[in-house]
Formats: sequence, C-alpha cells, structure tokens
Amino acid sequence: MGIAYLIIWLISKIDKFDVKCRKYYIFFLIGSVMPDLERILALTAEFFQNYQLKEFFITVFTTSFHTILGVICVSLAMISFFPNENHKLVYFSFILGGFFHLLLDGMMWPWPGMGLVLFYPFLTGPRGTFSFHLAWPESLVPLIITSIVVGVTFIIDFIQKKSLISLTPLKNLFQNNKKLD
Repeated sequence: MGIAYLIIWLISKIDKFDVKCRKYYIFFLIGSVMPDLERILALTAEFFQNYQLKEFFITVFTTSFHTILGVICVSLAMISFFPNENHKLVYFSFILGGFFHLLLDGMMWPWPGMGLVLFYPFLTGPRGTFSFHLAWPESLVPLIITSIVVGVTFIIDFIQKKSLISLTPLKNLFQNNKKLD
C-alpha cells in the first residue's frame, strides 16, 4: 500500500494530472487491495465464531484470489459496482492494481513456504509457485520504510502549501530543455 501511495503521490505532481485521473487512481488502490478481500470475509466469520467458514475463506479464496485468473475475475465482478463509469478504464485500473498486489506479494518471503500460485488451477505445486524471497512481511522493516516514505511526502506537501519550497523552477527547467531539443 505504501508503494501504491508513493506512485499516486508522484503522479499527482505532474501538471497534466487532473481529477479524472485521480478517480482512476482510487480504482487502482481498490484493485491493489482486492486480492486480500478474503481476509474481510474470514474476520467476519471469526466474529460470528464460525471457524469452519473462516478456514474455507482462507484456504479457498486466498488461493484463488491471489492468481492472475482470480484478479481478472474479481476485477470483472467489481466493475458491476460502478455502472456510471467507463468500464474499460475502471477494469484496467482494477487489473493493474491487482497485478501490482501480486507483484508485491511475490517480493515477500513466502507464507506458507511456497509462494504465490499465479497460474492456479492450471499449474499447481512447486512448479507453479512464484516468490522473490526479498522481505519477511511480518517484520517491522516494511512498516518502517512505508511510514518514512509517507511521512516524507506529507512533509513535502506541507512545505509546498506554506510556500517555503516551490517546484516551479524544476518544472521550468524541464520545459526549457524540451524547447532546446
């Protein structure tokens, strides 16, 4: 989520970024959280003390939602909640966010020791798993890095609003270089 926030923050600094693009970023963020929807269902089942249903949500939906086919199908289902929007752009935003989620999950040290089964149900077992083994998700390091990145962006935005720093000279520099070419 921190990386998605950073991408959104950086693109929002572009001059041509308008409200329409910002709306599709919201869909991108929803798409980046979509593969973890089963956790909400599992917590609801746990709240009602239905542990069999909780186990069902965790085992079946985690495996199916964290796949390429799962992201495509859930994105297709999600666009039905937004009937007044451009379906192609919303669908693309959901899929892009879902694939981004899969990429970030693939960078983590695999839980439960396998990794993501991206091509489930077509390819299962050790051959079908994917993981870069880079970060342990339950350690404090990803949380600390994300907190620092978000904090720095808030500080930069606060300073810009107080007019202590302006990015206009940088924008003019880039525009002048384009004119020289």
